[in-house]
Amino acid sequence: MYHALLAHPGPSPHAVHIAAQLFEQQMAWLHAHRYEAITVAELHRRLTDSELTPNTVVITFDDGYLSLLTQATPVLSKYGFAATLFLTTGFVGLPEFPASFAAAVPPGDRPLTWAEVREMHALGWNIQAHSCTHVPHAGLPAQQLRTELDESKRLIQSNLGADVAFYAFPYGSYDRHTLQALHHANYRAGFSVHSGQVTPYHDLKRLPRVEMNTSCSLEVFESLVRTGHVSSAAQYRAWVRDGVFYFPVVKDTLQKVFKSLVN
Repeated sequence: MYHALLAHPGPSPHAVHIAAQLFEQQMAWLHAHRYEAITVAELHRRLTDSELTPNTVVITFDDGYLSLLTQATPVLSKYGFAATLFLTTGFVGLPEFPASFAAAVPPGDRPLTWAEVREMHALGWNIQAHSCTHVPHAGLPAQQLRTELDESKRLIQSNLGADVAFYAFPYGSYDRHTLQALHHANYRAGFSVHSGQVTPYHDLKRLPRVEMNTSCSLEVFESLVRTGHVSSAAQYRAWVRDGVFYFPVVKDTLQKVFKSLVN
């Protein structure tokens, strides 16, 4: 899971935005180790058909930054890798990101336009939905939640003429109502920010992704790709989390209790 790419190495306004140079090193490592990069649609097919194989990765980007066209696309093309953009449709065409979001955006980057999104689609990017307004989905009123899911899908389909069947939750925020709404909106799968590798045992409505950030040296990157975690301790914590969160109502209840204790 990536966000924006920085054209020049240097301090980032947010740890999730990494240098394009580091991204190329990571893609070169994947290529050298014979990894196959597939889209989320192909991942879903292989999961449901029990055909998922080792040395397979899914490269995803969130939000919709211009740097994905200018910095990521040439690198992906160089190594022959497919990638998926989870697009926040309400940002598309704006001269800059909204004030509530802009503080974390790298200087000089901006939202993509629809013409640029169409160009990326023509170049092989798989464009899927990441809401309209990038608000946390847990606790959203039902009508607002439906709008985020339905309108983002409609806008992408009408602008690209392509199927939209996959969704990434903004900030990884969801509750059981979000998962139900995802089903009713006819999405085939949803993606969280839970760490770990995707397996056939995961809930298709909240598949894990491995976040790439400024702390991902090549050594850390190798561990994340091979195991889905930075350490065995992190892997154990994720195993416990997956067990506790197996039932969405349990997750929602525990998070409510935690929030009340913090407040």
